[in-house]
Amino acid sequence: MGRMQEELLRKIELSMKLKEMGADPISAITLQDACVEAAKNVNDYISPLCDATVHITIGVLRYVADLLEEQGGLDETGKEITKHLLAKVRQLKNVKLLEYTTLVDLIEKDNTCYGGVIRKADGSIDMIQAKYTMLATGGIGGVYRHSTNYRHLTGDGIALAVQHKIALKNVNYVQIHPTTFYSPDEKDRSFLISESVRGEGALLLDKNMHRFVNELLPRDVVTKAIYAQMEKDHTTHVWEDLRPIGHEELVKHFPHIVEHCHKMGYDPEKEPIPVVPAQHYFMGGIDVNKESKTSMEHLYAIGETACNGVHGKNRLASNSLLESLVFAKRAAKDLMDSDWKAQDFITIEKPDVSKYADSKSLSQQYRQLVQTEIKKADSKKENENV
Repeated sequence: MGRMQEELLRKIELSMKLKEMGADPISAITLQDACVEAAKNVNDYISPLCDATVHITIGVLRYVADLLEEQGGLDETGKEITKHLLAKVRQLKNVKLLEYTTLVDLIEKDNTCYGGVIRKADGSIDMIQAKYTMLATGGIGGVYRHSTNYRHLTGDGIALAVQHKIALKNVNYVQIHPTTFYSPDEKDRSFLISESVRGEGALLLDKNMHRFVNELLPRDVVTKAIYAQMEKDHTTHVWEDLRPIGHEELVKHFPHIVEHCHKMGYDPEKEPIPVVPAQHYFMGGIDVNKESKTSMEHLYAIGETACNGVHGKNRLASNSLLESLVFAKRAAKDLMDSDWKAQDFITIEKPDVSKYADSKSLSQQYRQLVQTEIKKADSKKENENV
């Protein structure tokens, strides 16, 4: 284990001891800085994290994730790792980055992938032929009315898998966070209101400002209770009252939440805030093996669009970042160990661009394919339980 990894574990251990003694734990931002520093050596970014994972128990991972979430730092670690990886990629002369480019289809023949069809920034359709292709198209949050994901993540990789009969797995394993700040604007990305605020005493209230659920129950139970209350009250959200937490705790431990509430026109120290459950993470996806290979030859899938089973049915906070790093490197190593250099390109006919011309219609079609697959999986589960 490297020096930075040892320092990170030391800080985590000290922080937990301080909290057990009733003292203030080490700032989540300090822990985050240690995580970021540990990932800065891009050439060796994965083995230190794997070593650290061996030593960090599930309880420790949850502790760090909760602290980061409380202080609004969960996005920053991934952002920093991405920034350094991207900077490294930009230095490689054999890599060409295509920005503002959308994958609209796969080039496939006899269950072998030979590249993809893309829509360029200017709207034109082109074809990129490749000996191997790796899908990293993200999650499915854009399919849902409320999601903590960016709105453009609509599960296109899943839709393409359906079209080309690529095996999927557990597509109805969708993680829902019970409390995000409600916004009437469908274009807004849902802002997560940490479970920790309920742990500190925040209450969930119906339209008449009456408590309707035990706030400390598991996520899925609280989510169901909120949906049921919304249906009963004919409302688009319920209310969360942060006032029982108290001023000092609120501003000290949840400054980013307080800041967002003020930005949205609410003062959490004086009034309840509107909250609604939102899609948070996709545990299902394209079925892959431990090298991230799909059921289609020469096609890999990594990240949230893939399902390798490591998260089970309910992902532990922050583990998605580790999964992406581990299985991306596994895929890269497997690809490099293959005989790709010796393979020749086959002749591929240019695609009929007319079927990709209407981007809005195509996007809606892919969205419906994803929604249909999730419903089919849910229906199958219901039938099995009968």
